[in-house]
Amino acid sequence: MTAHDQLSVDEAQKLSEQIIALDGVADLSGGRFGEVALYYPRARVRGLRQTSGENPRFEVHVVADLSRKPNLHDVAEKVRAVAAAAQPLPVDVTIADGQG
Repeated sequence: MTAHDQLSVDEAQKLSEQIIALDGVADLSGGRFGEVALYYPRARVRGLRQTSGENPRFEVHVVADLSRKPNLHDVAEKVRAVAAAAQPLPVDVTIADGQG
C-alpha cells in the first residue's frame, strides 16, 4: 500500500465514526499538536495516520472513555479489528486518557 492507496476521505470519515462508536472510545486524538491525521484536499480526518517507508503501518489514536472503566486491551483489540477491516496495513493503536 502506497500513499496513493490511502483511504478516500469518505472511507476515512466512516472509519472514524465506526471507531468512535465503540464502547470505551470517547473520541479520536489528533496528538499533542494535531499532527495525527489523514490529509486530503480541503479536509483532514483527525486520529488516523498512515505511515510510509519500508514497513508502512496504519495508526489509530483514540481517547479512552475512562468513565466506563473499560479494559484498555479489549478497547485496543476492537479498534484494531475495525481498522483492519477497512484497509490492508498492520494497525497500531495508541490510547490516551484525554487529560493534559
